Amino acid sequence: MRLRELLDPPCALVPLTDQAALERELRGVVTTDLPDPSKYLHGGELVVTGLIWRKESGDAERFVAATAQAGVSALAAGTADDDDLPADLLDACRKHRLPLLRVPADLAFATLTEHVVRRISGQRASDLGSLLERHRRLVTAPDPAQALGAILELISADLGMPCRVLDARGETVADGGEPLAEAERRAIARAALSATSLPARAIARRRAENDTCDTADKNNYRSIFTVDNEDRITDWYLVLDGDWRQWDPQRRSVVDQVVVVLAAERARLRERSIGWRTDAERLVRDLAAGTMGPGLTARMAELGVHCGTGAAEPRVAYRALAVAVSDPKARPEDFLEAAFSVSASIPGPSHPAAAVPALPGLPALIARFDDDQVTGLPAHAVALVAEHGDEAKAEAHFRDWLDQVAPGLGLRRVGVGISNQAGGDPVPLKRAIDDARHALRVAVAKPEPVAFVGQSDIASHALLLASVPEEVRGSYRDRMLGPIREYDHEHNAELEATLEAFLRASGSWIKCAAAMHLHVNTLRYRISRIEELVGRPLSLLETQADLLLALNLR
Repeated sequence: MRLRELLDPPCALVPLTDQAALERELRGVVTTDLPDPSKYLHGGELVVTGLIWRKESGDAERFVAATAQAGVSALAAGTADDDDLPADLLDACRKHRLPLLRVPADLAFATLTEHVVRRISGQRASDLGSLLERHRRLVTAPDPAQALGAILELISADLGMPCRVLDARGETVADGGEPLAEAERRAIARAALSATSLPARAIARRRAENDTCDTADKNNYRSIFTVDNEDRITDWYLVLDGDWRQWDPQRRSVVDQVVVVLAAERARLRERSIGWRTDAERLVRDLAAGTMGPGLTARMAELGVHCGTGAAEPRVAYRALAVAVSDPKARPEDFLEAAFSVSASIPGPSHPAAAVPALPGLPALIARFDDDQVTGLPAHAVALVAEHGDEAKAEAHFRDWLDQVAPGLGLRRVGVGISNQAGGDPVPLKRAIDDARHALRVAVAKPEPVAFVGQSDIASHALLLASVPEEVRGSYRDRMLGPIREYDHEHNAELEATLEAFLRASGSWIKCAAAMHLHVNTLRYRISRIEELVGRPLSLLETQADLLLALNLR
C-alpha cells in the first residue's frame, strides 16, 4: 500500500510535510503514545499517535528522531478537538524528512489502523486488523495482567496454534494454550538463551497417554521469538507451536505484529509499576543510609514489609542480596527484578504489596547503587527478599535462577553477596544490607564467572583484602609472588602451584605430596627453591600467612 492512498476517503488524511514522499510503501501500522517507541518498530510502518507523549519543549524532536531512525514510512497525528498540529512537531518532521499527516478528528485511530491493515494484508478485517482492535479494547481492562492472558488467547485463536510467553527462567508469564511442563519450559528458555540468533526453535516434548515421562518429538518444534530484543536474561519470549522456518510470509508478518503488541503491553505493565518501584528503591536506599526518620515504619508497612510478630502471623524474615555484573551495559537491578519478579504481577490500588513478589506472596524491594569510591564497590543493586520459615529460600531461588540463565551470561561475571536473615525492623534490615554489600565486595574480587559469598564464607582476611585498593593489592601480590612466577615462566617448574598446595595442606609434607602425586623429596626440593626466591623460610607462620594472602589476591 502506498502512503498516497490514505489521502482519499475513507481516511482523507491531510499531508503537512514532504509531499514528495507520499509514494512510500507502508508495510505495517502501529498506534502508540510512548515517548520513544523505536524498539517496537521494524521499519516501514505508519505510526499513528494522539500526541499524549508531548509534555514539554523537546519532546517532539525526541519522538520524531526516534521513529525516523527506526525507519518508519510516515507519522500520522491527530487530536480530539481537531486543533492544528504543534509547530515543533512540523519542524521536527521536516528536519528528519519524515512525512507528517493530520488525522481528522472524526476519523478514529482504530478505523485508520483497520483500513491500513486490510489493504496491506489483502484480507478481511477479521485478520490482523481485528486483532489490533481487540488489543485496543483489552488495554483498557482494569487488570492488565489478566488482559495479557486474554490477548494470548485471542492470538492463539487467530493463528490457529497455542502461544505462550515465558521469561528467561522458563516461568510462564501468560499462556494461551495448554500449560507446558516445567522441564519443557526450562528447555525452551535455555534454547532461547543459547541460540545464535532469534527467532529460534526447540524440539517439542510430548507426554504419551498413561505415561508420566515426557519424550522429545523430533518431528515437532516450538518456535521462539524475542519480545524486547534486549538483554536475553531479562527478556520475554513468545513461544508458538510449529517451525517458523516453514511458515509463509503472511503468518510471519502476523507474528511480527503480535510481538509488537506484547512489547507494548510489557512496557505498559512496567509503567504501571513505576510508583511502587520508586517507593521501594527509596526505602532500600534510606535503610542502607541509616535514615531512620519519622514515618519510616509506616512506609515499610505500605510496601508490605513487617516483622510478623502477631500470634496468628507466620514468621517473616528478610534476606538482603547485593549483585554486581561486570558488563557496564547490564543493569544489576534488572537481574534482580528478573529473578525475583512474577512478570505478569503488577501493583494495584487494592494490593500494592503484591507488585513484585519474590517468591509466591513474598515482596522484594530493589534499589540500584552507583560506583562507590569510598567502599570500592562497583555499580550494584540490592534486594530485600522476604522469607517464611528458617530456610534460605531467596538464596536457593537466586542460585537456581542464575544456573538456569547461565547460557545467556556470555563472558559476563556476576558477583553476589548474601546476608543472613533479619527481622522486619529498620535496624536489622540496615545490618542485612551492609552485610550483603560487604559480602559482595569479596565476591567481585573472586575469579569465578559467578561468585556467591554468604556470611559464613567471609573469612576475616578475605573481607580485609577486599577493602584494600586494587593498586595496593596488586603491588603486594607482585612483590610476594613475582620471583616465583618469573622462575616458573623460565623453567616451567610449577612452584606457584606447589606453594598453594603446600599451604592448603597446612604445611603437611605427606598430604601435599599425595595431593600433587609427588615424591616427598621432590616436594622438599621445590619448597627449598621457593624459600630461596622469596628470601624467607616457609617454616615460619608469618611467611606462610603472607604468601597465602598473596595467593588469595590473584
